[in-house]
Amino acid sequence: NDMAKVSRVLVVEDDASARAHVADMLERHGMEVEQLEDGQQAIERAGHGGIDLILLDAVMPRLGGFEACRIIKATTPEAFLPIILVTVRNDTSSRVEGLRIGADDYVGKPFDERELMARVNALLRVKRMHDELAEAKQRLEDLAIHDELTGLHNFRYLRSRVQEEFKRAQRYDDPLTCV
Repeated sequence: NDMAKVSRVLVVEDDASARAHVADMLERHGMEVEQLEDGQQAIERAGHGGIDLILLDAVMPRLGGFEACRIIKATTPEAFLPIILVTVRNDTSSRVEGLRIGADDYVGKPFDERELMARVNALLRVKRMHDELAEAKQRLEDLAIHDELTGLHNFRYLRSRVQEEFKRAQRYDDPLTCV
């Protein structure tokens, strides 16, 4: 089921021909690609969800990739959205800074197509596993407070809610009735 899902990749690059080249490469590998030209657009698009990975150029006008990466990672902490920084700045300090601010990988330009695709696919596998784990955790949380047969809340849920309401009634000096 999950393998049938097409990965949606966001390519953020200010150079139109470089952006088209990367998008074409990803589409040839069966991915759905959205293209944007600056970091501000990337932040806005990431906020709407539905993206599996972002390829982010580090050096762009308006808002660069380093800052966009930092903001996206800070505003989507509950979900795992992998970001690969792509840049001509391939010195060690730039790579370290990119990883320090939350990038999941760092690729220098010019890049080898096989290497980039291997890195993209590796992060998409991690994303799939993360999403499956989050779904399983949610199912377990639901099972912990619902009766599996009836779907109704169970005694454990009732007890925790009564405790919360009792504490609230005490805090605000409100009457509490339980039937």
